[in-house]
Amino acid sequence: PTSLASIRLSHVCRDFRSIMRCNARIWTEINATARKAELRLIEACLQRSNGQPLDVHLNLYSLSVPVVVFQLPTAPHVTFPNGISIQEHRLHCDLAFFILARHIHRWRRLYLDFEDARGFSGHAVFFEKLQGGHFPMLETIVENHYRYTNDESDRNMSYASSWSTPALSTLILKFCLPRSLP
Repeated sequence: PTSLASIRLSHVCRDFRSIMRCNARIWTEINATARKAELRLIEACLQRSNGQPLDVHLNLYSLSVPVVVFQLPTAPHVTFPNGISIQEHRLHCDLAFFILARHIHRWRRLYLDFEDARGFSGHAVFFEKLQGGHFPMLETIVENHYRYTNDESDRNMSYASSWSTPALSTLILKFCLPRSLP
């Protein structure tokens, strides 16, 4: 079951709670809720999973940020008081990532869910933190764009080109074509 379902089951009765707390495999699927990561729940799952391989669901948000601003000469019929900026899309993550990143050696399946970023303010260090990462157990990467298909995210998956993934056997791309691979 997912992490929230595991908590709910552990609250049915004393016997259920005992069974749930003793079975590490029940706590291995960690879902970060979009826009509001339950950090205490994630910490509990990591502790109760007792070193077992993890199935991690992360939310990523594509945000436009200005990278260059051009100052234009003033003309009587055109006014750009702040110049024209060129926007670049960068992926941001929520706080769940920072907790889960310490356990990349345990990630078995990685689900990257791309979300609409309107109103979100997060951290733009997701792929930078994983640059050159070693994922010894990672078997599957699933990239989902089903909730947000208008993003300008990395369409060539260059984020994964520096990863060491000796066990990777499955790559699933949902609603994110066209695509090229590194």
